[in-house]
Amino acid sequence: MNFDSGKNWVIIETGLNHDTINYWITDSSIYNLDTLKFELKYQTLDSTNNYFWFTDTLTFRFFEKRVPKSSKRKKKEKEILEEEPKLETITNYKNNATIGLNKNITFINPYPITFVDTSKIHFFLLEDTLEFAQSFEIEKDSVFLRKYRMINDWEEGARYRLFIEPGAFTDIYNKTNDTIEMKYKTREFSYYGKIFLNITGLGSNIIVQLMNSKEKILQEKAINKNGVLIFEYLYPVEYMFKIIFDTNENGKWDTGNYLNKIQPEKVKYYEGEIKIRSNWDLDLDLDLEN
Repeated sequence: MNFDSGKNWVIIETGLNHDTINYWITDSSIYNLDTLKFELKYQTLDSTNNYFWFTDTLTFRFFEKRVPKSSKRKKKEKEILEEEPKLETITNYKNNATIGLNKNITFINPYPITFVDTSKIHFFLLEDTLEFAQSFEIEKDSVFLRKYRMINDWEEGARYRLFIEPGAFTDIYNKTNDTIEMKYKTREFSYYGKIFLNITGLGSNIIVQLMNSKEKILQEKAINKNGVLIFEYLYPVEYMFKIIFDTNENGKWDTGNYLNKIQPEKVKYYEGEIKIRSNWDLDLDLDLEN
């Protein structure tokens, strides 16, 4: 959920699982106060298990920790405060990192961004001592206000340079980024493997999740009839499949509802070994009737 009050003084960003709220106030007459009060309205159950709107209040107080400082430390902190603050934009890959052919460079900022000047972002393909400018688009993340990704076409086994001038990103406090320069390389296409998952016995909508050995979801696909799902750009390691029977077809696993006597949605795991090799296609059969 993204929210702007309309008075241009508050911006909200919630976490992907709706368990975290980041709250930014852009009006200095408000964020300089030592006490802030919030009023929350939400639905809850009464003693008869009926929902009603409940109003609660929260009070936040700011206390600055006082620490004895040496004269040298005070002088250094004074110099830092006198400097023009910069936006600390970071990327999801370190300098000289190897990037997957199906991945994107992502820019992550500490605060929401109000303006992106793409004329100050330069991306080059490197061939020997020559540089060739590459076309790209900057796309805003649909959930996180502080995240942007660069959409471009990669060449396999190639080298690239990213150069971002100061002022490419401007945040809600009018801070801009400093110079960013990174170099990357891409993998050979032959490094990857592929899975063809033939699904039969399907009676309802399911969600198929490809996971690593630690059950981190790497790819996710939905299907509502017998057919083949293709999972590409796979590293040569072991994987596992988790199948969610999405009975209400809302695209996610539901835990059920105890009060309404609704059971959690059924989950099943693929029982066979899934080991990928480079430059290899793996054919698997999944019969959901067994």
